[in-house]
Amino acid sequence: MAPTTLLGQRTTSSPNGRDAALMGYPIRITEMLAQLPGVTYAARGSVADASLIGKLKAMIKRACLVQIEGGGFSLVEALSNCPVGWGMTPQESLEHLKGPVVAEYPLGVIVDRGVVAAAGPATEPGAKPGPATETGATPAATPVPAPGAAAVPEG
Repeated sequence: MAPTTLLGQRTTSSPNGRDAALMGYPIRITEMLAQLPGVTYAARGSVADASLIGKLKAMIKRACLVQIEGGGFSLVEALSNCPVGWGMTPQESLEHLKGPVVAEYPLGVIVDRGVVAAAGPATEPGAKPGPATETGATPAATPVPAPGAAAVPEG
């Protein structure tokens, strides 16, 4: 049984299913890590269908860009099915992934503190970010919307 095993889910080490009283509740590890200082980007995606795979790829790209630009630690959790381990057909495992698994581990960007500096030397490749403010943003920086998020007008 893993820390992320769902309640009631059977595993080789919990053949009767995960029991909260004996084994505790599933742990949302990505949400836990997202709260730590220095974590700039944390997201959870899925490989349950082509659309979700595209969104997951965008999350991975965003995480890499944030980290390459020196913005801080980035993490992307990818939910995938395991038909053999779950004792299901491939189709049943995809439905399980889309249903109970996503209900316990919601998809989306959990935190995105990444910023893009205003035009100038800080945008040059390899440039170091300026001093951070209390929120983690560099002065004169503009927040970058998460992949798929609509831009919010200022004002």
